[in-house]
Amino acid sequence: MPEGARILTVFVPGKVRRQDNGSQGSWRKRAGYRKAWRQRVEAFVLSSGYRYNKIDPITPKTIRMIANTFNLFDEDGLGAALKPHVDALVSSGIIHSDKPFSHSGHLILKGQQIDRQNEGVRILVNVGTDLSTTPDSSPGLAGTGEANTEPARATG
Repeated sequence: MPEGARILTVFVPGKVRRQDNGSQGSWRKRAGYRKAWRQRVEAFVLSSGYRYNKIDPITPKTIRMIANTFNLFDEDGLGAALKPHVDALVSSGIIHSDKPFSHSGHLILKGQQIDRQNEGVRILVNVGTDLSTTPDSSPGLAGTGEANTEPARATG
């Protein structure tokens, strides 16, 4: 597969919440939320036509996750909110590890935009980690290089 080739594009609808602080209820409630998101992402990945072992999970990949949220998270909050989604990519066999780039070889970029009618997460996976060869590298969302691929509806 050529460097920069897109192997997966999926939008998983749902309300994205930060679960690492204590205000979201008991540990069981937080664990249930994370498990539900992992299962939802895995189901959407499989229904998109992606199958296990399509590309070796060890092959370096660039993953872009764009959260459509009701309100913006701070940088730490966005990482915490998208953790179940990254874990689902590991359990789906798309990547072998969610460790930092220096250990896993995978580049995971996270971004967000306000879209109150279409809350959820768009996941784009490309082969390789050279951002100059991957599609959608135009400026758009801060910190991701991801362009807004769908116009956000006006809120009012």
